[in-house]
Amino acid sequence: MRIGIKIWSTNTELFPIAEELYKQEMFSYLEVYMVPGTIKNCVILKKMGIPLVLHAPHSRHGFNAADRNNKKNSEIYDEIEQFALLLKPEFVIFHPEFGEIEQSIRFLKTKGIKNSLIENMPKSGLNGEDCIGATPEEISLFLKAGFGFCLDFSHAIKAGHTLKKDFIPQFLSLGPKMFHISDGHRDSDKDEHLNLGEGDFDIKSIKKRIEALNNAMLTFETPKTTGLDNDIKNINYFLKSK
Repeated sequence: MRIGIKIWSTNTELFPIAEELYKQEMFSYLEVYMVPGTIKNCVILKKMGIPLVLHAPHSRHGFNAADRNNKKNSEIYDEIEQFALLLKPEFVIFHPEFGEIEQSIRFLKTKGIKNSLIENMPKSGLNGEDCIGATPEEISLFLKAGFGFCLDFSHAIKAGHTLKKDFIPQFLSLGPKMFHISDGHRDSDKDEHLNLGEGDFDIKSIKKRIEALNNAMLTFETPKTTGLDNDIKNINYFLKSK
C-alpha cells in the first residue's frame, strides 16, 4: 500500500516538513490540492523529488466543469495544465461537481489532461448542491469516456446514506486507481473529513478492502493541526486497525 498525505498549494509552511517526513519514509507521495494563482509556490515541491498527485480545484475555487455557464472553467483548466507540466504528477484528480453530467464529461474529455481521475461525490454538497458522480452508474459514464477513478470512501458512504444503498462494492468493481479516506457519520449526508476514530465508519473493513488490492494508493484527507503531526497520527491509527 502506498500512503499519501494531502496538502494545498498554499500550505508552503508544510513543504519542508513534508520533505523531512518523506525522507523518514512516513508516507509515499503527496497529493497537492491546487489553489488557482499559486503555481510559483510549487516550484520547490518539484525540486524535492517527492512523488506527486495533483488535485484540481473544485467549485469552492471557481472550477465546475459541469456548469456550461461558468466562464472561469477554461482559464482555470489552462492553469491546471500548467501545474501538471510543472509537477508531472502520477494522476490529476477532478470532481464531477454539480450541473450537467454530459457537460462535465465533454469539457474534461475535450481538454484531455493525461492520467485524469474522476472522484466520486456525496449526493448532497456542503451547500445543498445536487452533486453528480455520486453513484457507480454515473462514474461509469466517465470511465467509458476514458477517465480513471479515485474512490473516496467518505463520499461513497454519504451518497449511500442519501440514496439508501451500499455503493462501495460496486465502486470497488470499477477498478479505482486511488482512494481517499477520512472518518464521518453514516447517518449524515454531508461530507465531514473527521479524524479516524471520531466518526462511525468501519475503518477496519475499509482497510481490509484496500489491503486486498496490489499497491493501492491511499490519501489521508483528515484534519490538519500543528504541522503534519495529525496526519501521522491518522496514518498510524489506520495501520494499527485490525
